Amino acid sequence: MQGVREAKKAADVVFAGQVEEITLVDPKFDWEPRIIVRFSVGRAWKGPVVQSFEMYTNYESSSCEGFSRQLLEPGRTLLVYANGRPASDWKGNSTGGASNVRPITVRSEGSAPIRPELINALPDQQILYSTSICTRTMQIEYAVEDFEQLGKSQELGPLRVLPDPALVEATQPSGNGLPGKCAELGNAKRWRKLPRAPVNHAELATLLESQFYSDVPNPRPTSYRDYWVIGSDGKFGLCRTAINPDIVCGEAEVEFTQDPRNSRQWSLGGRVSTYCR
Repeated sequence: MQGVREAKKAADVVFAGQVEEITLVDPKFDWEPRIIVRFSVGRAWKGPVVQSFEMYTNYESSSCEGFSRQLLEPGRTLLVYANGRPASDWKGNSTGGASNVRPITVRSEGSAPIRPELINALPDQQILYSTSICTRTMQIEYAVEDFEQLGKSQELGPLRVLPDPALVEATQPSGNGLPGKCAELGNAKRWRKLPRAPVNHAELATLLESQFYSDVPNPRPTSYRDYWVIGSDGKFGLCRTAINPDIVCGEAEVEFTQDPRNSRQWSLGGRVSTYCR
């Protein structure tokens, strides 16, 4: 996905508004049916956007163009990045022009519009606006970064919903207080960093070295920093990083599993670096 500034530059219009009405132009089970979406716009950053703004687009199915059905719901507030195209492209009687939005030229075999009058009322050269699931179009609650970087906007009406930093934070991977090298254990929310190593940490570390270090070339570093974590399932995990940042061999990210039939028996899985820089 593009960054905010690149996305704004590539778009013809950028706005935030509430979905007021969705009108089906083609049968709903058609391949990417054409739709008209009316927004009540609260804020606009770019383009000829008015308070009541219509987009002539489609439901995306496989081509990337249009809105996803899951995102587009009446009452939902969206941040929209859209591009213009001649009405002839949306109507399906053109192979397209220079727009960033591809023309809709494929219809399901034998299907017919359920609202042909809405198509026929449009002059072929009128500019219509559509979006793509490959743009930064999103539910406004997740648009924290966009609102910070889009710059000055034009206020066209009230925005009853705004970006929610707490909601965005909840969807982000948690570092769990671990170094960036500990990607899996740090980003998996089921792990919790332990304030001190497990009682049997020496035994577990020996298991790691006896099983996984056979492929580590000598001489290998002997100074590591060990970060121990525990999962919601009670398993221990270990992220081992070399104190010397120029040495990577012997660094590990592993998970230990205790045999339920023998508390002294452990197995492990994960990865260890055998490349010595």
